[in-house]
Amino acid sequence: KPNEKDHQLDLVFVTNDGRKMHTKDMSFTPSQSMNGENKVLSFKANVGPSQFLEFRYELMPKDYMMDFTIRSQGLSQTLNTADAPQLNWEMLAYKRSKGIDNENRYTEIKFEYGDGSDDYTGQGAEADEEEDKVSYIAYKQHFFTSILLTDTPFKKAKLISENIASQDDEQDTYTKKFNSQIELEYTGGELA
Repeated sequence: KPNEKDHQLDLVFVTNDGRKMHTKDMSFTPSQSMNGENKVLSFKANVGPSQFLEFRYELMPKDYMMDFTIRSQGLSQTLNTADAPQLNWEMLAYKRSKGIDNENRYTEIKFEYGDGSDDYTGQGAEADEEEDKVSYIAYKQHFFTSILLTDTPFKKAKLISENIASQDDEQDTYTKKFNSQIELEYTGGELA
C-alpha cells in the first residue's frame, strides 16, 4: 500500500524573486465530483485570492488508467515563467519475493524518447539517463508497473535508478529507488 514515504510527486517552481517553491510543502484542499461516469478527485492549493494550483485525477470505471492533469491559474504573476517548472516523481520499489537478485533483474525504469525509441536505465547500482522528448516513463517491477504517459512529450527528463537493496543489507523492504526529474512547459504563463 503506497504511503508518503514510498511514493512522492513534487512540482518545483521558481518565483520572480528567485525562490524555489515545492508543492510537497504546500497545503492542498481535496474535492470530489463526477464527469459523466468518471470520478474526479481534485487537490487545489490556493496561492492568492484568484491564484491556485490544481492536481486533478480522473478515474474511469473498469480501467487501470487514470487521467492526471496539473493546471494553474494566476500564477504567472508570482512565478518566473522563463524558468521551466520541474516535476519530480519518486518511488521506492517494494521487495515482493525472496530472491532479490532475480527480482532486481525485472526492476528498472523504461521510457520512450525522441521519435519513438525505447530504452531503460539498466541494472547497475546506480544508473541515470537524460533524454529529450520523453513520451512515457514506466517504473517496472517484477509483477507491477507504474506508468506516466503524456499526450505531448516532455521537453526533457532525467531518469535515475538506484539499487538500495545492494547498498543497505539491513533494509529488506525495498529493492530500488526510482526518480524522474521532468521539465514541464508553461502555456501562456500557466500550466494547462
